Amino acid sequence: MLQKIVNVYQVQFIDFKAPGFGDYLRGCFTMMQIIDTLNEYCNTNVTFDMDLSNHPMSQVIVTEGRNPAVAYAALGNFHIDVLEVKKEESDIAFQHILGQTVDYMNKLRQGQQGQQHNGTFYTFCCKFAIYKEFLPRHRELIQSRLIPTEAMASYIAGVKESMGIRDGEYSVIHVRCGDESSFPHSFSRQIDEKFIEKVKKLIAENVPPGKHILITNNDTLRRGLNIPSWNPHICHTGQDSKQSFESIRDTMTDFFIMSKALSIVAFSPYYHGTGFSMECAKVYDIPYKVVKIV
Repeated sequence: MLQKIVNVYQVQFIDFKAPGFGDYLRGCFTMMQIIDTLNEYCNTNVTFDMDLSNHPMSQVIVTEGRNPAVAYAALGNFHIDVLEVKKEESDIAFQHILGQTVDYMNKLRQGQQGQQHNGTFYTFCCKFAIYKEFLPRHRELIQSRLIPTEAMASYIAGVKESMGIRDGEYSVIHVRCGDESSFPHSFSRQIDEKFIEKVKKLIAENVPPGKHILITNNDTLRRGLNIPSWNPHICHTGQDSKQSFESIRDTMTDFFIMSKALSIVAFSPYYHGTGFSMECAKVYDIPYKVVKIV
């Protein structure tokens, strides 16, 4: 009865605001791994898709439009326990993942969770991957759903021209400041000179010579690092309370600029790195390194 699972990205779900775009992309990979496992071991033929149509970024990314039969405001989280496992039937952790998957899908069949329409289940997933390997066909599917509109493609080209960069001829330094110094409602917590000097030192120690551009979510840091950049309006695509068309457009421009880089070196205060650039590197198969800011 279940034919397709759709991972939906929008700002507000029934009981929570969405995390970042990188978290969503991570969940897309995980969902495809889960579906592959289900199909292999349970003789099913479930497919996967992405839905960005109810997010403001649909103004700059090509989508098929909102499905009028789906109550987007009522969508919630995809709830199963996940952990990274070996894809081996004898592995206890793998057996747990498979059991969790089967139980969850049976609940869908019984109508106890989520929202289905004509055999398609709509939900939100940002879980961490269950396998280390990321398949080319998974990358290709995500890439096919992240196509800039004609106007957006023209805008990106203009930004690249103003920066004097061409695809495949630059690397990206991505510095992810903490949320407390990034969202518009938190601008009172400024990045100080001590932090800037710390980041400069880390960049000198971890970034090889070459042509680099800077992407960061803090304007003070952008000015202080003196690395070629541009001056975008940025936002957090999920939890930012002051999103605008300009901030969505420019944040996604950063993403698409990264997608054409030779390599990405990311600096983040979070133990798991920074999903915005990490998942971009994963989707477009770009060499990636993350350095913890301590």
